[in-house]
Amino acid sequence: RRRAYLPAPAIVPPTTRTTEERVIVRLMDESEIGAALRRGRDGTEAGNAATTAPAEIRYTLDGSEPTRESPRYAGPIELERSATIRARAFGEGGAESRAAEASYRLVRMVPGHGLSYTPFLGKFDKLPDLSEATTLKPERSGVLGDVDLSDFNIGTDEFALRIEGTITIDTPGEYTFSLASDDGSRLLISGKEVVANDGKHGTITRAGKATLAAGEVPITILYFNGGGAADLSLMYAGPGIEKQHVPIEKLTPKK
Repeated sequence: RRRAYLPAPAIVPPTTRTTEERVIVRLMDESEIGAALRRGRDGTEAGNAATTAPAEIRYTLDGSEPTRESPRYAGPIELERSATIRARAFGEGGAESRAAEASYRLVRMVPGHGLSYTPFLGKFDKLPDLSEATTLKPERSGVLGDVDLSDFNIGTDEFALRIEGTITIDTPGEYTFSLASDDGSRLLISGKEVVANDGKHGTITRAGKATLAAGEVPITILYFNGGGAADLSLMYAGPGIEKQHVPIEKLTPKK
């Protein structure tokens, strides 16, 4: 008897960033998973009762690992805000697939919201001094509508950024911030380092915690790109908030 093979559920469309009001996400139908469950890795019928039971697809919207207790996929998922979907197929006898993942960023440009940015051109292998007292000459400044660099163009792929403003905290408590970047980055909240992700590397996500009071809280992200693709994103989770990209309406540029 050979072990049944469960493919990871396909997620359609794959990871995307959009300015649309909503995204409709579909996962591989359970009947397709069931058909694959009845086959071995070579595609031939396994031919035993243990592999003919249908598989179930379970998913999460906050990037956490799906379990057999997670919501069961029953049809297209309508997203009206940013989310990270992870899905896994579960069969009988403890069989399960690897997790499939896709992130969706619904970016709505909101006047008066976002974070200010100040760029500095140069070749860096680690974060330079980007404080107000830096000796580096800044280039033109502006406002990022979202903590994302997919549309950012400064004419070179060797630069550093100081991104700053405030984040609105509605409910006091402990928050977890996840900062992903290629290359290095740091996150400071009220002047204190919460996440350190420095160095020249591909996209790496690091996280840190901060206990915050309600209100407008100062936030600063320091970033550099040493060449090639630039990648930067910020997610958070806290009281009543599942892990998600920080909504633009919660961010205000530095005055």
